[in-house]
Amino acid sequence: MFYVILLVSIVSSVAIIVPSWSIIYDPYKRGYFPFTRKGVVLFMAVLALIALPLIQYKIQKKEDLRKDTNQKIDNDRRDSILRSEYATSVLEIKDKFDVSNFKTDSIISDNLGKYGYKFDLATNRIIKLVRDSSKIRTLEKDDPILELFDYPDLKAISIQSTTDKVINFKISISSLDAGSCCYEILTAAVGEDFNGKYEYLGSDTPLRNTMKIAKDARQPVFMYVQAKKNQFKMIYFTMNGKYKNTDQTKSFLWEGIYYYNLEANTIGSVKGISADRIIALVKNQNK
Repeated sequence: MFYVILLVSIVSSVAIIVPSWSIIYDPYKRGYFPFTRKGVVLFMAVLALIALPLIQYKIQKKEDLRKDTNQKIDNDRRDSILRSEYATSVLEIKDKFDVSNFKTDSIISDNLGKYGYKFDLATNRIIKLVRDSSKIRTLEKDDPILELFDYPDLKAISIQSTTDKVINFKISISSLDAGSCCYEILTAAVGEDFNGKYEYLGSDTPLRNTMKIAKDARQPVFMYVQAKKNQFKMIYFTMNGKYKNTDQTKSFLWEGIYYYNLEANTIGSVKGISADRIIALVKNQNK
């Protein structure tokens, strides 16, 4: 494409110069540049005619590359979330049912297919399915999805500061696919000690109703937990409540449970029997 633009520009320039040759060329002028002032102006215009399309092409290529890179980052991020959900689902099924790995993977693959993905058993990769748009229903506008997950430069949950009795957690909440607002979400904290015992540590609404999160942006909030750092091996955060899209035409429900491993400084989502116990404990404390 670059050479096509260059060729078109050169041909266009020649088409301008040839009919104007008698005006721009002075055969009686001495020196190495036998052209008139009009010729100089015309040559500058011709150079601009050649250069500007090429510069525009380069700028457009750079912009396209930037968009492709951002799209790849978004896709990788979404696939990372989906892989995490898949791994959690596999463990949950294996805990509840005595089935082989192949049968378990098949069950998960069938469910992923409902959301436009499939699990490649040969490569252990999740692949997005591309289908004929006439055969599937598509959304005209993306809806916001609140989620916690690590970025390369920022952890979704981290310890901001500690005292003898309080741990200050920083929680970065992402609004995927669209902006969100009008939050009515209760965040509760539950600790798990080294004997596997759960303890309710309090609740708050750190994501305030007046806050707004832009599309694919993240909002840091802070949660003060009444606990010592070496008292528990895990801290769980439950997110339960409603929120809206930015034009406030739709309401959505967020019900999520996330863990923070105090020893390994890692996070993840919680499902299965552990999630049921945590939910029951929080509900009992917030009656």
